[in-house]
Amino acid sequence: MNEKTKRTKASDSGASFVKIMLASAVGFVGIIILVSVFSTLIIGSLVASASKETKLEDNTVLVMKLNSPIVEQQQDDFNLNLDFMDLASASPMGLNKILDAIEKAKNDEKIKGIFLDITIVQASFSELHEIKMALEDFKTAGKFIVAHSDVYTHNSYYLASIADKIYLTPTGTFLWKGFASQVMYYKGTLDKLEIEPEIIRHGKFKSAVEPFLMDTMSKENRLQIEKFLYSLWDQYVDEIATARNLDKDALNLYADSLLINSSEKAVALNLIDQEKFRNDVLDEIKDLAGLDADKKLRTISLEKYIETNSDEIDGIYMEIEEMDDSPKIAIIYAEGDIISGKSTDGSMGSITISEAIRKVANDESVKAIVFRVNSPGGSALASEVILHEIELAKAKKPVVVSMGKYAASGGYYISCYADKIYAEPYTLTGSIGVFGMLFNAEKLLNNKLGIKINVVKTNENADFGGVFRPLSATERQYLQFQIEDIYDKFISHVALGRGMTKKEVDEIGQGRVWAAPDALEIGLIDEIGGINDALKTAAELSGLDEYKIIEYPKVMNFFDRIFEQYETKLLVDKLGSNYDLYKKLKQLQNMQGIQARMTFDVEVY
Repeated sequence: MNEKTKRTKASDSGASFVKIMLASAVGFVGIIILVSVFSTLIIGSLVASASKETKLEDNTVLVMKLNSPIVEQQQDDFNLNLDFMDLASASPMGLNKILDAIEKAKNDEKIKGIFLDITIVQASFSELHEIKMALEDFKTAGKFIVAHSDVYTHNSYYLASIADKIYLTPTGTFLWKGFASQVMYYKGTLDKLEIEPEIIRHGKFKSAVEPFLMDTMSKENRLQIEKFLYSLWDQYVDEIATARNLDKDALNLYADSLLINSSEKAVALNLIDQEKFRNDVLDEIKDLAGLDADKKLRTISLEKYIETNSDEIDGIYMEIEEMDDSPKIAIIYAEGDIISGKSTDGSMGSITISEAIRKVANDESVKAIVFRVNSPGGSALASEVILHEIELAKAKKPVVVSMGKYAASGGYYISCYADKIYAEPYTLTGSIGVFGMLFNAEKLLNNKLGIKINVVKTNENADFGGVFRPLSATERQYLQFQIEDIYDKFISHVALGRGMTKKEVDEIGQGRVWAAPDALEIGLIDEIGGINDALKTAAELSGLDEYKIIEYPKVMNFFDRIFEQYETKLLVDKLGSNYDLYKKLKQLQNMQGIQARMTFDVEVY
């Protein structure tokens, strides 16, 4: 190759390099510009939305639908305004914001009443009980509540029972049938696949592992389910009987015979006041609100009212901190499965919750802590980490627990040191027990898929924990020791926190789930009550007459929330009603280590 050719090729190579670098630079700058423009559009939209005040007119009616999932703590964001991303349908509502909105509506002269438009209600009975108590307080201001639905299920009717008038669309459905729990068993499937579960547990009522071992319910599990279902149903029927001035025995007869088979029958038996179409109900509400028949009914949705009455705007680039030294009570929300690390969607992380507890424990302006627990449990290790922070915080200031739908297994583990424990009437708690679970897929791989596994290892148990062979006797003994050790720690914590002996705790433990009234009787909780009762007690224990409320953990990064909720929206759209199954499978996948977890999920409709 001559010198000229070399120089030409070198020149071409250099030119190509420069072109690539320039293209990369231009592309990078382009990306930066796009991100900046996108961010500016979002931020501009948010600021514009935040600056626009929704001005309420006189004689306005607050409309409550509750057709979005309810969580304990709502992120203070602007998702409802991001219509271009269509995220609203995936955005949950916070129980904290709902209760706050009802309280403000009570004292808002422009709000004349509430319309419960509740054909679909996505809430547990514990959440509905909190909302119902807030609505009862709302009525003390002399304001009306009217309920209407096309279909009343047990949970929507429970909320409607607080209304002055309950209406059902003609030919609408009124379901009155009692509570049931259905448990799915997978042993037959595992047998067909030749997958062998390796189960270690302590607690004869710890039935979380039973579906993998058995094809029918154990007598212990049936006993505990019957006990808490009857307890919940009795509480429910008692509240409905009181609200509608009905006989409890008659209500049970209606359920046993499915007697309420039409909207007319629901009216005849005084469970519904009248059959009415929605538009006729709206006309009646217009009159109750003091508006002339020819005037348009003035309404505001609960979502919009929450947004309008927000006391703070969530910072886009920074977190807004409580900077003043006035006395405060901190509410720490501990919701979802308990996992190690940081909190994720649907799970509470030991790092996230511990940091929140430590922060308020060291804040001298925070005089007491209300620990709101809504969890079926999870990692025993993560539970221990959170409980340790509660113990340290309790040494500095009062800690009061308020239990939501669940505070079971790990959920009870992290609660047991509190100065006082409140549970909702429909809370499920206890489940003091521990289990570990592995699966042996050797036969599935060999016989079904033709896959053989060869292992090279330095020590006898180096491949312990894999799914390619059964546990050895030594490995099973190792796991059994861990299970027994953690169970002993669990009942020791409960004994210390509740002033009981380990033997007494063991007798009511064994993994058994208890409804709140029974938990009160055996000493696992102190009072039946909601989060407002817990706040009142926290104030009394800390000697406060006036205080501010601050909430933790603080919200996640703004853009993380946007992408997380967008991902959720995509999954909901793709999976539909199977989304809940997807979440359960994801929970199973994320299980690590020994579990202190409630035996099953309970959904009552």
